[in-house]
Amino acid sequence: MARFALTLLIRNPFYLCSITLSLAAWVVTLVSSSSAPVGYVFSVDWYYLAYLAFVTLLLTVAVGTNSVFFYRGTLLALFAVGVSILTAQIQKLIISKFVAVQVMSAGYIIMIVIMFVWIIVIGSEPGSYIFELLRIMSPQPPQLPSSSSFVDMSMYADNKSMAPSRMSMQPSERYNETAKATALYSYDASPDDPNEISFTKGEVLEILDTKGKWWQAKRANGEVGIAPSNYLCLLNAPTSKLSQFSAT
Repeated sequence: MARFALTLLIRNPFYLCSITLSLAAWVVTLVSSSSAPVGYVFSVDWYYLAYLAFVTLLLTVAVGTNSVFFYRGTLLALFAVGVSILTAQIQKLIISKFVAVQVMSAGYIIMIVIMFVWIIVIGSEPGSYIFELLRIMSPQPPQLPSSSSFVDMSMYADNKSMAPSRMSMQPSERYNETAKATALYSYDASPDDPNEISFTKGEVLEILDTKGKWWQAKRANGEVGIAPSNYLCLLNAPTSKLSQFSAT
């Protein structure tokens, strides 16, 4: 995982405001729970508060490491459990006449509203209206290791017999269906690496190999090279064929 960068959170108004508000509601709920009358707070309630704090902290780390998109499944599952907990707590506390208990209920209501918003936003697919409108899943594409740290294909330029079989074989020899991906962001190839290709946001590329973090892709103009996988979103990957292709 990438190192945590506070600037990623600060530069993202949505997550900064929603996480701050959720933490504030959590603190208010914690304080009011300490002063609530006997019979309204049980031992399990403290575990619920600990769980809600953990989920919020995990989201904060995901935003700070620019990995919300990669851990969206885990986050959505944790949010679903959190919504269940919050719903049960609100139903139990909202009818009370004690001020401290009402404050607890208000804190839980704020947290559940924010959690519903997180579910809607993080659960939105790339290219959807919400994703395009807010642009909050990944303000900047996460950095991958340099392509030069993987395979230097230039060494095979003059000696095709030395080239790895997965590079030398035509896509039609590996599978009949063609995997395609759309570019989530524009990318300019590094001038220091002739293996990379440039492409623009929204461009559709033919994917020849998905092994590793740098995929071999082909542009519509016939240009072939490697591209960072986190800039691409597969459209119609033939699962069985592609997995067989990537395993070699």
